[in-house]
Amino acid sequence: ARVKLGAQVVKFLVEKGFVGGSEKWDNIVLVGTKNDKADDDDRECFREQVVPELFASAPNKTGAYALVEKSDYSDLLGCISRLPGASIEYERPSDEVVAELAEQTKQSREEAARAALALDEARQAFELQLAEEESKRVVAARVQRARIAEEERKRVAAEQRAASVPEVDEMERGVTRSGGRGAPSNDDGCEDCVADCCACLQQETEICGWKTTWGKLLLIVLVIVVLLSLLGII
Repeated sequence: ARVKLGAQVVKFLVEKGFVGGSEKWDNIVLVGTKNDKADDDDRECFREQVVPELFASAPNKTGAYALVEKSDYSDLLGCISRLPGASIEYERPSDEVVAELAEQTKQSREEAARAALALDEARQAFELQLAEEESKRVVAARVQRARIAEEERKRVAAEQRAASVPEVDEMERGVTRSGGRGAPSNDDGCEDCVADCCACLQQETEICGWKTTWGKLLLIVLVIVVLLSLLGII
């Protein structure tokens, strides 16, 4: 940090207007305000940078300084009580000296303007970077959600396919049990039925073969009886 324009004017007037040597700095007190709002880094900056810059022409490049706040001026009162009792003599600086001060303040204002411009550009660049990062974050979040949705869709489709496989297997097993070999056609089924019937008749004939002759005779007798009944003979 650097001393502001007001402190620079004070420094210039002490160096160019106060009469005397380095002892005149003993009558100057640098006051830092808003101590209640400052943190340790602010106080260190004030002591290590601002004070030595203001008292650059004083002995040991230091002088009296105080830190005050709205409800506490004790530090400043202590510095005032330690000021020397000698009076201070002041002489108006020449026009050349005042012109020099004006030139210095002008340079200070220009430096301040350049610093403010650089700070504003840095702020805009930082905001642009934040916006780009936020945009990338939003795009990445959308891509992630799309990927999750696609994975979920694939998972559901796989579960549906897996659930349909047992049903097909069960149908195939049922057809195999009912048809013997795979899924037979209607003609094959009929042929199987005829074959089964023939086998059954063949088995019946083998079992009852010894009764075949008497069966034929009985059938002939029945036919004759029916014919006679139709002719009215019986």
